Amino acid sequence: MKIYNRKFQSTSFLTLLGLRSLRQRYLVAMLVVSLLLCTFAYFAWQFVRTTNQAQLNQIQNRAEATDAIHDVSEQVHVIEVNLLRYVTTPSQQHEASIHRAYQLYDAAIAKLLANKWIKTDKSLQDLLMAMEADRRQLNSATDHLLAVRKDESKWFPAMRIMQGRMLEQNQQFTITVNFMINDVADELNDPVNRETYKLLIEIRHKWELLVSEFRLFVSNSFGIFSNDPKRDKQARRSNIDLYAKSLSRLLDQLEQTIRVGQPDRINKRSVAELRQRFSSWQVAYKKVLNAFTGDRWRNDLLILHNEVEPLLDRIQRRASSLELELGVASAKDITRVTSVAQGLSNSVVYITIGLSLIGFLGYFLFHRVILLPIATVTKALKSEVLTPHVEQHHLLQVSDAREIRDLSNAFFEMREQIRSRQAHLDHMAHHDSLTTLPNRILLRDRLSQAMARAKRDRKMVALMFLDLDRFKQINDSLGHDIGDRLLQLVASRLASCIRATDTVARLGGDEFGIVVENVGHADQIAILAGKILDSFSKSFQVDKHELHSSTSIGIALGPNDDNDVDSLIKDADIAMYHAKDQGRNNYKFYSAEMAAQVAHHMQLETQLRQAMDNNEFVLHYQPIVSLVTGQIISTEALLRWQHPARGLLPPQEFLPVLEDSGMMRPLTQWVLKQASLQYLRHNQAGFAQIRMAINLPGMMLHNDAILDLIISSIEETRIDPTGLLVEFTEDTLLESLMDSKKALISLRDMGVRIALDDFGTGQSSLSHLRQNPIDIVKIDRDFIHDIPTDKYDCELVDAIIAMAHKLHIKVVAEGVETREQVDFLRRHRCDAIQGYYFSSALDGDKVLDMIMQNQPMSLVSASQ
Repeated sequence: MKIYNRKFQSTSFLTLLGLRSLRQRYLVAMLVVSLLLCTFAYFAWQFVRTTNQAQLNQIQNRAEATDAIHDVSEQVHVIEVNLLRYVTTPSQQHEASIHRAYQLYDAAIAKLLANKWIKTDKSLQDLLMAMEADRRQLNSATDHLLAVRKDESKWFPAMRIMQGRMLEQNQQFTITVNFMINDVADELNDPVNRETYKLLIEIRHKWELLVSEFRLFVSNSFGIFSNDPKRDKQARRSNIDLYAKSLSRLLDQLEQTIRVGQPDRINKRSVAELRQRFSSWQVAYKKVLNAFTGDRWRNDLLILHNEVEPLLDRIQRRASSLELELGVASAKDITRVTSVAQGLSNSVVYITIGLSLIGFLGYFLFHRVILLPIATVTKALKSEVLTPHVEQHHLLQVSDAREIRDLSNAFFEMREQIRSRQAHLDHMAHHDSLTTLPNRILLRDRLSQAMARAKRDRKMVALMFLDLDRFKQINDSLGHDIGDRLLQLVASRLASCIRATDTVARLGGDEFGIVVENVGHADQIAILAGKILDSFSKSFQVDKHELHSSTSIGIALGPNDDNDVDSLIKDADIAMYHAKDQGRNNYKFYSAEMAAQVAHHMQLETQLRQAMDNNEFVLHYQPIVSLVTGQIISTEALLRWQHPARGLLPPQEFLPVLEDSGMMRPLTQWVLKQASLQYLRHNQAGFAQIRMAINLPGMMLHNDAILDLIISSIEETRIDPTGLLVEFTEDTLLESLMDSKKALISLRDMGVRIALDDFGTGQSSLSHLRQNPIDIVKIDRDFIHDIPTDKYDCELVDAIIAMAHKLHIKVVAEGVETREQVDFLRRHRCDAIQGYYFSSALDGDKVLDMIMQNQPMSLVSASQ
């Protein structure tokens, strides 16, 4: 035992002595290496910091210059667009937009002139000064254009001739010929007076045709009612010449008749006055024709093309040159930064290799020279303690440190993977997968925090709900892939409109939400909403499709409107739907009245469902009368609600709620069946020629729902399809033009006739009328109400009738209430009328009695 103790003491002493010596040498070596590495790292840090700061300053300056250049280009585009709008329809809004764009343009130029990057380059400063000079010229040209467009005699010189001479001759000619007609109308028994009366009636008719063709000639010159203005203008000129020759021939016949027959009530002076008025009108017409064939018949377009557009193009080219210079400078900086990065990369590689060698050497010295002897002695002592009488010949093997290191690395890698997956799952739970924006959950969380901060700071927080207008139409027509790409572009555009402290989120489908903090006044949110609406005025380019979309925005302010998150979300949603109801592409702030309207809407929807169950809906029928025969040619089925408390209600009281509630299909099916049964009653009474007109919802055209309902109704009631006339409004027809065309062609092939209701109030054009199988257009009552006293409504109704007849389409005037309206429509060859002048809407029994007792309506003018 003593021998063993001496051996142990000697081994421990040598081991401890060797440990001190190696540690000292190792520590000194590591200290020297650490000092060298620290010195190198310090100088590298100084170099990188200085270089990065310089590059950051350059990047900041160029970023500001890029924003200013983009602002210049954008405002030039805004000026151009609003000038075109002002030339088309002058308004104070367009003029204000032009001046506002000039102010923003000047602000952007001022930013460029103050930019440090541009100040260092003389050529760029000269380019900016040239742009400033172009801006002054453009401002002068714009003022000239606005001044010319405000004065009709300047932008349209022919107007002075038309108003000062042609209009006066037209009125005087008409007055004279009407006096002459009235003079001879009292004694039509005399053959000479009767022949003179016929000639005067034909002269008045030819004069009206001549004036009407001249109006269409002027309209076609402006591109109105025509897809090919040049060809139609030539056709109008030919018609004018033809009517003028015919009128001159009739005036010769009138002079001959008066000279031979010598009627008592007509003198030669009246005929000479007609001749003189006609000649003066022709002279003025030739002057107007010369003005239209010249280059300056519209001075505003001449100024726009010759003065304004070249300056706009020049400014855009100069802005493009600035952007090119910016790109070149950015390329140089990228090259410089790449070189620095390459140097740093090489340094990092060298340092890594050096540290690896030093670490390996330290590991070898520390593990093999120090740790291994200690482990050997420890295990030997432990072995002797456990088995003192057994001599140990083999020491236990020490675990390899590499295994421990590998296990440690594997553990750290597994932990990082778990953290990464957890972060990914957390991101997926709080963000939208398509747009990467926050989702509804994260929006609620941030809104809750923003509400707490707003209460603490006595500020407001705004919640904006946005819904894309007519997104379903784009999704259905172009596919979900295009719809998803559009949503991504919308998300990017919305994110560019807000501050970094605000939150924009996708709530689902085509709905987005924005949380705006630190709101001091509601005007701030109104400005932001206007900015978002303006950003949607630019089209979205998705592959080869140029898509146009707008948005409806609802705004709620907390804690003013409500104190909790759920209530504020509900308020913003209500405001958004009110914005949609007001015509889309606008914004609405929430108010208590909106909530009351929503409650009323829900109550009305409940009552309508009960009305469906209780059979409270009824149909009334309004006759449509031919202006040629005076007979009833069809009846229109009109929906009414027999409300148990409020009495008989018209459709405008409940139809919008019906469309939103999903009850349109069963109600449309009921209307088709009841109207078909009423048509069968007319048929059985011997009036099969009287068609049944039914106004149907156009929104059901795009999925052939209307087609299925009509076919089912025909099969159930076994009526002749040729006895049906279906009416659609032009707006609902345009919402799904291609699908509606297919459905309308199928109806036409079945024998069903098709009418376009409320014509003139939507956005139909000649191309739409030609592309769709339309048999009848019904002029909206708003245009009939003021005829014949309102000159513009008279001219518009006359043009609609002429246009429809050119396309072989019949015309029905709605809302006819007076004899004067009937006389006007008859003179202008309208085919049929509908309104209180003949009859109001009646129930089925009364309208059948009226049909059975119908006598031809007197069409003789009251003035005759």
